[in-house]
Amino acid sequence: MIRLCVVMGVTLNVSANTSVEPVWQQQVVAATESFMRAYVRGLKLDAEGERLEYEINSPDARLNYPACRQMPEALASESASRSDSKALHSGGRLVLKISCESPESWTIYTQVRIVHTISVMQARHAIPRGSSVADAELIAVDTDISKLQRGYFRDLESLKGWRSKRTIRAGETLSPGMMLKEKAVGRGDRVVIVASTGGINIRMQGEALSDGTIGQQISVRNLSSERVVRGRVVGRGEVEVML
Repeated sequence: MIRLCVVMGVTLNVSANTSVEPVWQQQVVAATESFMRAYVRGLKLDAEGERLEYEINSPDARLNYPACRQMPEALASESASRSDSKALHSGGRLVLKISCESPESWTIYTQVRIVHTISVMQARHAIPRGSSVADAELIAVDTDISKLQRGYFRDLESLKGWRSKRTIRAGETLSPGMMLKEKAVGRGDRVVIVASTGGINIRMQGEALSDGTIGQQISVRNLSSERVVRGRVVGRGEVEVML
């Protein structure tokens, strides 16, 4: 079995014992390891403290295949092509299909166990239903996101504009399914249109032409020029546009 840990894309350690394994088994492990290194590079680990650890299971010793003339091909069994999608290792495991064409065709499947750790937001105390989540007392906890099927939030900024749609228990990892986006702008509301150019901020009165939540793009009408523009809702009654 091989164990490997990567922190922000840097390999920390690797250990393997293939000295007594048949050549074909060594080739399977090498092909799997090559796939995983490319897979990790594709993930572009960038969050501070983010790390990914994986274990490669050695092939079943009871099997007996001839050595492959060339390095076997390793592909994620869920995909017809090499993919860097984090969804591939959702659930904490990634199944790879290892194939050899010559001198004899053979195929086996091997499983890679993955622990992908990121700091995510949790509730320090219970958050009542209907409360502003960003205003609650939250903590960042290192968590294996491979098993967080319902999503997660990495920082407080990304929680602005969300309200709990049920009571969130203390210690729960926050996910989109627990919350509702709070409407920051309503259709027909008077809004402030904010634009920046050359280091100068310009503020104008406008009218929202649709409802909008924080971060959402909506159309607004400039009340001075009657021009309709698209902008991003950045706060209650405030829309930012690009000039």
